[in-house]
Amino acid sequence: MINIRSIYFVLFLLLITGGSAALAKNDYGVQLMAWSFVGYALTSALAGILSIFERRISIEQTIENFTLFVIFSIISMRIVLIRFPYVEIVFSIAGLILVILYGKHLIKVRNGIGNKVLSYFLMLFYGSIVLYLLALVLNPMNKLSSEILAILGLIILVIAILSSFRIRSIVIKEKEVSLSKYLTNLPNNSMVIISLLLIYTIYSATVMTKIIPDIHSNNMPEGYYELIKKAEAGTDLKVDGQFQYEIYKEHLDRFYKNQGLED
Repeated sequence: MINIRSIYFVLFLLLITGGSAALAKNDYGVQLMAWSFVGYALTSALAGILSIFERRISIEQTIENFTLFVIFSIISMRIVLIRFPYVEIVFSIAGLILVILYGKHLIKVRNGIGNKVLSYFLMLFYGSIVLYLLALVLNPMNKLSSEILAILGLIILVIAILSSFRIRSIVIKEKEVSLSKYLTNLPNNSMVIISLLLIYTIYSATVMTKIIPDIHSNNMPEGYYELIKKAEAGTDLKVDGQFQYEIYKEHLDRFYKNQGLED
């Protein structure tokens, strides 16, 4: 039987390795990050396909897997600067589907699961995921609201981590397991999602405070990436149906071709 969780763990290590290489200004680092998300996307699609034939897996889990396939595919394309029309809308819709799914998880644990302390922890845990996902959904439309929700999600996650120290053990089918074991065996991808969101939060905070430089390929001038950020933030107006970074890229390619520098 395919161990999906183990594949996700290997891909997480690949992502960290790629990020470290990119910080060291090695172009292969960006490629490793892109390939890791391609791996996340394919693994999510595989999990979704397998779940169709597994009766004990709910339809919500199947939907979640295919939704993650869409999100991870878009992220991998963003890393290598591939865009398509209405990509922000597709990304936001996929994020909203995850918000609804994890909102249902939140309501379920709010009603109680037989362990009061664990119920409180899971409410905080799922609550932080919902806030983080809402931040992603709103990011293309309202950056300020997105940042506020992300900060709230981080605060609630920290509270959840602190509350986890009160959980001594969890009994499942008369067997005692640790909290980490319990979380990794949940029938959803909450650990994958929160791990990636937490890494992104740390990265964003360190870039914002100038502790580390922004990660991107060295193949293009810095100004090109600044224009892409404006387009993604919705602060760039199209000229004749094109964003400024697209026009910039066309002029740059033409310049390289005229100078005989084209690959």
